[in-house]
Amino acid sequence: MHRPLIGLRFRRGDSEIGPAPTRQPFAHDQVLRRPRWVEPSLGTYGGEVSVSVARQRLQSFVIGLSAAAVAGPVERTGERLLRAGLQVHVHDRGRVVGYDRDVVTFQLDDTLALLERTPGTLREQLAGLSSEWTESRPDAENWTAYQVVCHLAYIEEEDWLVRARMISEVGPTEAFPPVDHGDQSARYAGQPLEQVADRFSQLRRSNLDAVRPLLTDAAALDKRGLHPSLGEVTMRQLLSAWAVHDLNHLRQAQEAMAFRYVDEVGPWRVNLGVLNRPA
Repeated sequence: MHRPLIGLRFRRGDSEIGPAPTRQPFAHDQVLRRPRWVEPSLGTYGGEVSVSVARQRLQSFVIGLSAAAVAGPVERTGERLLRAGLQVHVHDRGRVVGYDRDVVTFQLDDTLALLERTPGTLREQLAGLSSEWTESRPDAENWTAYQVVCHLAYIEEEDWLVRARMISEVGPTEAFPPVDHGDQSARYAGQPLEQVADRFSQLRRSNLDAVRPLLTDAAALDKRGLHPSLGEVTMRQLLSAWAVHDLNHLRQAQEAMAFRYVDEVGPWRVNLGVLNRPA
């Protein structure tokens, strides 16, 4: 089994900003599945692991580690680095042979940035449009853009922050309260789309202000809670799902509006994927 040497290098762009690499054995085949930092007794190989800093906020956390801590027991050091949200690549004589997908793809700052922008994106797309657009939908089983906005406002009030707090403060000993994921437009009956969108925007700002203090250190992303049907989930997974939930419903609203012209586009329909959904 290949066991490259560990070389921990802290980088910003192409510039090395941290201590010189330490040399400890590392089982890179375990990185391909799930990171597991091992004690230095498994042999050596002429490769290295490069740890790159992806965000300024994370950089300060890593530079705060002393050289002794970085050069200390590999298992403990590795856990701290991974929880800092660093990109971990395993190199075998210059060729990338593996990486930890969770660490590479999830970035807290990027996730919060997207969550901040969703209300504005939604308003920019929908505000001021006629009801012919916002009440259009593919069929009776699918939502209109207005229903999507109502759902987002309701979920913002009942779901994400409640669950984030339970992960942070309660842990997996108590299941999250159930949430109704059905149509919530009746709750906002008589309210124009812009008013519901404003409510969603206010809730989102408040929720992000409240969730940030729960994320004060990297270990907070590994805290766990108990979903009533999905089982144990981490804070990182909740934040990721929150962001993708936004993207899912932005797409849904656009798709619903597109079906207003499902017949008017004529033969062009064959070229318009949004109008050719799987049955």
